[in-house]
Amino acid sequence: MFAKKETQHPCLLFCFYITYYQDTGDNFLGKRSADKDYVGVVAYARGIRTDLINYAPYKHEGTDIYDIIDWISKQPWCNGAVGMLGGSYAGFSQWATAKNVHPALQTIVPQVVVMPGYDTPMENNVQMSLGLYWSNDNIYKNEPIGRGLPFEWFEKGIAWRKLDSLAGYKIKIFQKWLQHPNFDSYGQSMVPAPEEYTKINIPVLTTTGYYDGSQIGAIQYFKLHNKYNKNANHYFVIGPYDHWGGQSSAKSN
Repeated sequence: MFAKKETQHPCLLFCFYITYYQDTGDNFLGKRSADKDYVGVVAYARGIRTDLINYAPYKHEGTDIYDIIDWISKQPWCNGAVGMLGGSYAGFSQWATAKNVHPALQTIVPQVVVMPGYDTPMENNVQMSLGLYWSNDNIYKNEPIGRGLPFEWFEKGIAWRKLDSLAGYKIKIFQKWLQHPNFDSYGQSMVPAPEEYTKINIPVLTTTGYYDGSQIGAIQYFKLHNKYNKNANHYFVIGPYDHWGGQSSAKSN
């Protein structure tokens, strides 16, 4: 996965944050990078590969990824230039670290990117069951919850905060997010503030799709970056893609 020590290459950092992604063969990302003469590095959020009690969605990416980039840039196989690539949560992680751009970070490519508290786990201020399914099925690896659960909740007429009780679990992440039903200081602290957008001068490529559930967040990052940084070098691609299509290779009909 890594180049020989005497040979230096630019590096691509792939950040993944839900355990489900570990089942897909992340070594492929290293090979794909090497084929293009890059070093590929895959990083996981704090707690994902050790103890989930240490995992707090979105909370530590801004500082942790800065340290990861710093470490990568100083390795003998890296020429000191680092780029980031990834979609959805991994797209958010790039904007989180852009709050304080490391000198080695040369570009970010956030795909189908979410904005916590703005389009996740609610959309247009309407709560979605995503917060429950995502954390239960992918983080805690409990028995997958049936997608008919919201209909059962509606029929029973119980409070939304008790939705996880119908699944038979107490989902810590779900309950934490319910404490922040709008884009308050909790979500705002995880993404760039106006004065931080002014300092994001590296090239940015954002991709999303007409049918992407994260389209709202992707557009908002683009709008804010250009609003507060009049010289923003930000390319935006939107096409006939869904959430997966907007972060993967083109498919034939």
